[in-house]
Amino acid sequence: MSIAIVALLLLVPIVIIGIVLLAVITRSAARRDSDEEDE
Repeated sequence: MSIAIVALLLLVPIVIIGIVLLAVITRSAARRDSDEEDE
């Protein structure tokens, strides 16, 4: 059981970081698209 708990504790921050990175990438991509449209 302890192994499963440790695995969850390690996965939680990894998942959060992944979501944040995806949000940043999508925002940067949207900004690039908007910049291209403005030009």
